[in-house]
Amino acid sequence: MRDMAERLLEANQRGLWQSANQKILDKLQAIFYDFFLLKQTNFTPYQYENCYIQIQPNL
Repeated sequence: MRDMAERLLEANQRGLWQSANQKILDKLQAIFYDFFLLKQTNFTPYQYENCYIQIQPNL
């Protein structure tokens, strides 16, 4: 998920994703940052088994 968010954000920065919606970009940045924080705090996925990230296409 983090890698996908990173690639989409990079595509937007390079001008390859011209129809990017700002709300979607904000959510992708939040996803990328959340995974960055998880990595920094050394949490394992098992501690997040009841959590999920939902991206709604109608933003």
